[in-house]
Order: sequence, then structure tokens, then C-alpha cells
Amino acid sequence: CMGKKVAIQRGNPEELREELMAITETLAAKRVAASGAGSESRVAAWGYTALVVLLYVVNWGDKAVLGLVAQDLKDEIGITEEQIGLIASTFFLLFIVGSLGAGAINPAMSLRWSLALLAMGWSLAMFPIVMSATFSVLLLSRMFLGLLEGPSSPLVHTAIYSWHPREKRGLPSAVPFTTCNSGTNC
Repeated sequence: CMGKKVAIQRGNPEELREELMAITETLAAKRVAASGAGSESRVAAWGYTALVVLLYVVNWGDKAVLGLVAQDLKDEIGITEEQIGLIASTFFLLFIVGSLGAGAINPAMSLRWSLALLAMGWSLAMFPIVMSATFSVLLLSRMFLGLLEGPSSPLVHTAIYSWHPREKRGLPSAVPFTTCNSGTNC
């Protein structure tokens, strides 16, 4: 250590450069280890990416479901077009609120648990409709669903970024968008 101090004080450029490179490499390795980026095997990272892309497609597909069944809902449970519009609007309003809430969810628990709990919450949010298909139940269920689906996009991208090293994130981060834009109307 004393030799390094002497080299630095005398200004030996070659030793200074080597020391600086060693410090830079050490700091970069610590940053990667702390973030967990790249610590997963490549196969596992792509497996997790495939799962969250599937989750993302389900999330985005669910947004279109109300529009697809609107006519049947009008006929079956006797709701008006204005009520369908209200249900859709409140869903998207709470979806935005939920998206903003992703920042609070992320530090509170691991990404895997956050995404798993949100996906389970989607099922629970829609369960009351099975029991009683009324306008009020549909409105409240879709509001709760919007709140729970909102955080998924920010959390999916955070998860993908954490599973792939910085220099290899381009393709994995493009996969959710590409999948959604290739026929699922995301």
C-alpha cells in the first residue's frame, strides 16, 4: 500500500493509470453485485422475461375485454352505454393511479413477489362478478382491477432490467412492446 502512495505522489503515469483502472473495475463489479443485474444465469433471465411478458400481455389484453363484451353486457345485465363508458373510464383512471403507485411497491418487496401478488389480485378483483353480475359490482371490480394492473408495466420493465446486464438489455426490454404490438392490441 505504501508503494502505491509513493507512486501516486510522484505522479508515475503508468502506475496511476493501472491503479485507476483497478479501482474502476472494482467499483463496477460492486455496483453490478449490489444491483443483482447479470447475477442470474442467461437462461433463467430469459425464462423470467418470458413469464413477465406473458403477464404483460394478459394485462394489456384485459384492457380490451370490456370493449369486446360491451354489447353482451348491455343485453345480459341491462346496463347502458353511458354505464359502460363510466366503467371503462374509472378503470383507466385507477390504472394511472396504480402506475404511479409502482414506485411505492418496488422498494417494499421483491419484484417477483410484487408481480405474483398483483397477478393474484387481478383474479380476486374479478371474482365478485361471478357471484353477482350487476353494474355496481362490475364498476367496483373494474376499478380495483385498474388499480392493481397499473403497477405491472413499471414493475415488468424494472424486473427485466434487473435480470439482464446493462449491455444486453436492448432486446429483452423490447420484447414486451413487440409482443403487445404484434396482434394483441396492447
